[in-house]
Amino acid sequence: MGLSKSSYLKGLQCPKLLWLSRHRPEVLAPTDAVKQRIFDTGNRVGELARGLFPGGSEIPFDNTTFSQKCEMTRNLLESGEEVIYEATFATEDMLVMVDILRQKEDGALEIYEVKSSTWSDKKKEKDLEVYLEDVAVQYHTLIGLGYTVSAAYLVLIDSSYERGERLETDKLFVKLDVTGWIEKRLEPIGGRIGGFIALLGEESEPDADIGAHCNKPYECPAKAYCWRERHAIPENESVFDLLPMNRAVGLYEKGVVRIDDIPEDEKLSENQRFAVEAWKKKRIYVQKEEIARFVASLTHPLCHMDFETFQEAVPSFAGQRPYRQMPFQYSLHIETEEGGLEQREFLAQEGEDPRPRFVKTLLQDIPSEGTILVYNKGFEAARLEELARDFPEHADALQVLKARLVDLGEPFKKRWYYHWGFLGQWSIKRVLPLLVPDMQDAYARLNGVHHGEEAMDAYLRLPNMTPDERDRTRRALLEYCGLDTLAMVEILKKLRK
Repeated sequence: MGLSKSSYLKGLQCPKLLWLSRHRPEVLAPTDAVKQRIFDTGNRVGELARGLFPGGSEIPFDNTTFSQKCEMTRNLLESGEEVIYEATFATEDMLVMVDILRQKEDGALEIYEVKSSTWSDKKKEKDLEVYLEDVAVQYHTLIGLGYTVSAAYLVLIDSSYERGERLETDKLFVKLDVTGWIEKRLEPIGGRIGGFIALLGEESEPDADIGAHCNKPYECPAKAYCWRERHAIPENESVFDLLPMNRAVGLYEKGVVRIDDIPEDEKLSENQRFAVEAWKKKRIYVQKEEIARFVASLTHPLCHMDFETFQEAVPSFAGQRPYRQMPFQYSLHIETEEGGLEQREFLAQEGEDPRPRFVKTLLQDIPSEGTILVYNKGFEAARLEELARDFPEHADALQVLKARLVDLGEPFKKRWYYHWGFLGQWSIKRVLPLLVPDMQDAYARLNGVHHGEEAMDAYLRLPNMTPDERDRTRRALLEYCGLDTLAMVEILKKLRK
């Protein structure tokens, strides 16, 4: 009934999650393709970080027991090995694996924990809380076994790094000394471990309430089970659907679960009160003059535009930074003044820098005049600004496109049209089914790609697919992005009415 490092961290987030993971894993959400990509990214970053300490010995994970891993680690340390990857240590109660362990000449050990998150000077200790607890339990275990630990580091990705023609591992990573932060976290660890082990010995599921911890530091895989099955939180009509988590939790703790039950004298912001009253009265608000003014400002040919992007922890192309939004696809639906509608689209070839062809094709496809309509203008505007910096020869043309952008979300954001079912939100996937009921299941009916995260994951997986899988996935990507701009066409039709 001992703990691993990962199970210890689960217990820190929620003891019930720890218990369910051991006794009822079937109630946990399965790992989907998007989560798997995050795990794969972490593995790749971990392997790259070994380049900071080349020539080390790796403890093999496959085909070895944990006892064998511990013995291999012990033997390597006793033989004077300087660097060990995946060094494994176990006490009676705790098992930990250290990403990179460095042994100094005096025998003292340094812990290097690699994470795929970025570091910048703006971040503080509180921003690294979960990572520090991760390192702290490793530190605790090693000193419990009698080792001297002289330092502990987080190895993070430098957010300011911009790749050149080749990847420079020494510049990609930052080694952050967190020894001082770790040492003040050590005292409660032993008690926690004992408490978690006692909990795992219980036959009955622990009674733990829901709250902000269900999403922090990660969305709990038991959230759906706890919220829907155990606590009967209704979907799309609870205080959690409308209010910020801290406000919603406060109401929930007072026994208020449904929006309809929020007291009239509850202190809310103006926007929150508006959304609550709209829900309770099932009101639809329409400011016809503002909508008419917005529609009249649009000029033809009217181009509905949407971009899809991907992000990578490790930049693949020159001029790319970690986690930069890289546009790889767009869809355009172009309306003429006579009512004609034409779609143009682009999807980059997998494995190549998508930006050069993206820019060239976009400038060819977009009419030289008329409004460019987007949903959530800030996103496309930022991508055009970045592309203008990347391709100075096209900077003027891209800046002109940016100046022509108009946000179709503005009438909803400013509540010129507000439906009680918006629940205070104005995303296209919230607005579309309520404004255009015929399209309420449009995204659900798509084959393979239903939202932006799935689009990014699908595109990044293309190089590893079979030809048939690749063809199907590319069609799914085109269908998804095309639906985004077609949805804009239909939303505008409703606004015109």
